[in-house]
Amino acid sequence: MPITKSRQIAKILKLDGTVKDSLYDSDAIVTSAQLGVTPAAGTAVYSSADTLPASATNGDQALVSSTNRLYIFTNGGWYNIALINNTPYWSTEAASSYDLSTTGATTTITILAVDSEGINPVYTATADSDFNQIATITKDSDSGRTFTITPADSEGGTAVTGSGTVTFKASDGVNLVSTLSTFNLTFITIISNSNYTTLLLQADTAGTDNQVDASTSARTITEAGNVTSTAFTPYHPGGYSTYMDGGDGYGGFGDGIYVADSTDFDFGTGDFTMEGWYYATDVTSDRYLINFNTNTPNGHFGVNFYNGAWRVGLFNGSLITGTTGIETNVWHHFAWVRESGVMKFYIDGTQVGSDLTYSGALDSNGQGGHGVVIGAWATISYAEFSGYLRDIRVVKGTAVYTSAFTPPTEPLTAITNTVLLTCHLPYIADGSTSSHVLTSGGGDSLSTERFGPYDHLSYTKTDYGGSVYFDGTNDNLSMASSADFNFGSDDWTIEAWLYQTARDGSNVCRWYMSGTNGDGNAIHVSINTNGTLDCGRATGGGVITGSSTATVLLNTWNHVVATKEGSNGYLYLNGKQVSTSGSATAQTSGDISLRIGYDTVNTVNEQFTGYMSDLQIIKGRRKYKAAFTPPTLPMTADSDAVLFTCTNKNDIWDAGGEKVIKANQATASNAQRKFTTSSSIYFDGTTDYVYIDWQENNNLKSTVPFTIEGWFYFDTVASDQHFIQAYENGGGYDGFALALGAASLGFTTLVFWDGATWRAFKSDMAADTWYHIAVVNDATASNNTKVYVDGTQSGSAFTVSSQISRPSSVPISIGCYYASTQAMDGYVQDVRITNGLARYTAAFTPPTSTFKG
Repeated sequence: MPITKSRQIAKILKLDGTVKDSLYDSDAIVTSAQLGVTPAAGTAVYSSADTLPASATNGDQALVSSTNRLYIFTNGGWYNIALINNTPYWSTEAASSYDLSTTGATTTITILAVDSEGINPVYTATADSDFNQIATITKDSDSGRTFTITPADSEGGTAVTGSGTVTFKASDGVNLVSTLSTFNLTFITIISNSNYTTLLLQADTAGTDNQVDASTSARTITEAGNVTSTAFTPYHPGGYSTYMDGGDGYGGFGDGIYVADSTDFDFGTGDFTMEGWYYATDVTSDRYLINFNTNTPNGHFGVNFYNGAWRVGLFNGSLITGTTGIETNVWHHFAWVRESGVMKFYIDGTQVGSDLTYSGALDSNGQGGHGVVIGAWATISYAEFSGYLRDIRVVKGTAVYTSAFTPPTEPLTAITNTVLLTCHLPYIADGSTSSHVLTSGGGDSLSTERFGPYDHLSYTKTDYGGSVYFDGTNDNLSMASSADFNFGSDDWTIEAWLYQTARDGSNVCRWYMSGTNGDGNAIHVSINTNGTLDCGRATGGGVITGSSTATVLLNTWNHVVATKEGSNGYLYLNGKQVSTSGSATAQTSGDISLRIGYDTVNTVNEQFTGYMSDLQIIKGRRKYKAAFTPPTLPMTADSDAVLFTCTNKNDIWDAGGEKVIKANQATASNAQRKFTTSSSIYFDGTTDYVYIDWQENNNLKSTVPFTIEGWFYFDTVASDQHFIQAYENGGGYDGFALALGAASLGFTTLVFWDGATWRAFKSDMAADTWYHIAVVNDATASNNTKVYVDGTQSGSAFTVSSQISRPSSVPISIGCYYASTQAMDGYVQDVRITNGLARYTAAFTPPTSTFKG
């Protein structure tokens, strides 16, 4: 039971029991106004001590509500007699979990507790034995409340990994309050050369493509069509770049990203840096990386290459020229810098061309209304870049590089003076503090893709989630009718990530949430044919979130929110409000069923085509009330969520983060596997196969290094068996293939199609044996492509045909030739395609563990 601290009362009494003339004044001690003190009957309540009446009857009591302190009147004055509360409480509490630095840097934790009786608490920290293995903890002083955590050193001078707990306590000498914190020290492992990996096929028997509801409702979800889980996610650790196909744009604009004119782009005579990464797929004509428009004819300035040479500077004036880095299918870093009137241009940290002295003003005057264009020139379909761009950054007032440097190994950030940062997110946006509005041509020739120049962490479903693919032909998810989907007059939030790949020709593309039987009270969230958002009802309610002012771009991730608060509704796109407040009247019908991906079955113009991730419906609350940064890691179900779905639950996926994998009866298996840390994929030799949509970055070239590899196990070797290939009979036979016995070269013979010729290698392939097979193109000279079996070169080196580049519209197929013909009988594990790197150039020890990237 509570303990009254009579020592406080004693402080105001003399030995004869009368009240002292002077007293200990504790009014200055900060106390909580939320302790729930209720005055007894007859006790007056005042807002603060200075509002107490000057006179009263001896024995009168008063409660000061601002401090929850009780006073008694005697001998002409008010005296604070006591406050009964036996436990201090936290004002600033330690967090529940901390991640410690692996470099030895310390972590500082400051805590604060309040004692309602004015006692200054004493702070302590008690660590468990596990914590003592990874770190030490010290306090700033005996009476202090700041603790410093220092990671321990191993014998090798590096931090010791592990996990432990510390209990932080605050005591008033009698009672205490405590909190438990967990400390983790884990080395983050960046996978070397993972930026070159364009396909990594992995499997897990615990996976399933059945979609689940991860909210507390745990409702049953019914699938129709061939809805498919994928590892294509807005959260992939490898990040995203912006792809432009170099063709004409949409509605008069090119592929470019357009930024309205701003004084941010008036550089005057000052310093600046313009930089980024590019991966060109065509360099045969005029291609712009970044362009600043002026009103002077041909007076624009920026960075482009033209007919095999760089043009950097003022295009009707002085230019820096050179040819370094003008090649296809290779990531290069560029930087254009001016310092004190002297311009330099760098490719991969090395200066190209000579210094160029130009101290004149460089200001963008917004020709055509655009101050900056990324990947094109001005406002017409001309000189469009072909390939990938990443981390385009403009810094005004700073020369970031003044001499040769090592190119960045981590994504660029908005450092001081950054006025533009783009081509770095799964959606199109400016990551600088300027928050410029970016627009594009709006066609299907610009996209955000899972490809980039940086090594990255390993992808796992648990850490980075995934998405669900709808192919636009009656793929859908549905749920039984429920009162959860009738919001009534409640507030609500509907959110998801969308990556739409096609728009229909009329009406709207329904996204999700419509009622059955034409229920006019059921809400629908849609993307119109012009790409604008819409949230409303079929009848009886109309648009309920106002008119969208922004476009959901095709082939880019978009975080979409429709939400209601009171009688108003709102739309957000990528963290920014894009609608005026709309009327949001209450729903009046009963239970409502939910449909995701379509509105009406067999109605083409009401199907969604593309990917959805982390779809969540919250009932009873408006989650977003101002501009926000879209989630950067997979979301978890909100406490008020009535639905949370659309993540990667599949048993087969591409850890490289690319798009659809279509498994035709092929399944994950543990019956035979090279490594027990993951599963293999089983093919029965008849109808089983896996199709993977081809991406531009999988386009192998004879002039660019590449590696095709994997682990393969054959149950039989008595027939032709294709186990990885990307070519099509009737399509010119260009592409590549790895097979057993193709073209009557013998069923036990390993063969490779190089785009023009079947080449035979190991002739005694056996059943019931795991083989590591790798095809490696070094590309440093002729006859530099080799086939390795278990790390040993098989056969002679050769020159790969230029026709190994992909045939149009042909997927990569695993486990068959094409459409289940010449199918594989056996297992595969860790199939990986590496573009831009020859991973093996001489005999090697085969991999001893599962690939991580």
